[in-house]
Amino acid sequence: VCKPGTLYGTTRISKGSPLNWLRAWLHRHSPTVDNKYVVLDQGGELYHNPAIRDLFKKEFLYDVYPTGADASHQNGPVERSHQTVGNALRTMLNGANLDARFWPYAFQSFLRLKNALSKDNKASSYETLHHSKPDFTQLRTVGCRVWVRPPGKRTARLTNHARKGIFLGYLPNTLKNILWFDVDSKRIKITFHARFDEGMNDLPLEAIP
Repeated sequence: VCKPGTLYGTTRISKGSPLNWLRAWLHRHSPTVDNKYVVLDQGGELYHNPAIRDLFKKEFLYDVYPTGADASHQNGPVERSHQTVGNALRTMLNGANLDARFWPYAFQSFLRLKNALSKDNKASSYETLHHSKPDFTQLRTVGCRVWVRPPGKRTARLTNHARKGIFLGYLPNTLKNILWFDVDSKRIKITFHARFDEGMNDLPLEAIP
């Protein structure tokens, strides 16, 4: 979390310390002010990792404070965001009948939406950072059916020239190029030429999530 409340995050294949990601993030977002500090839990990948402490203290001049044992409430803003994100991911995956392997795509889609939402008629964090409102006119539901035009020409005039897939979100900073799961090849792909079926009309009524 950073001012003005924007949520940032990345997905990883292990719980190893995200040293390079944090360094790149701090180079971009760390403010040039005095009395900066960061609160870390006592996990081995964060506070008890000397490389992480040196990154904050020596490279970016932060004071580093640990939370008490079993006292996550001492880092309330972060832990509250963790809970919000976790609830959102369960809702998105269950609502679309997707299994857990798709959680990284739901995660990125939720962060995008959360940062664009305003509260109490105040500007969203997206508006504060970019001085404009996000354009969500092409926003679609993660997990819905998508029909994609494959590369190449149609083999015959009456041949079906579309592939069925699952919509997983957009590439960063665009609503044009989408990420989708090809149900035939079992691969994640990127495309521009797609049509969405958020009602999943190819499924019987009892099978619609």
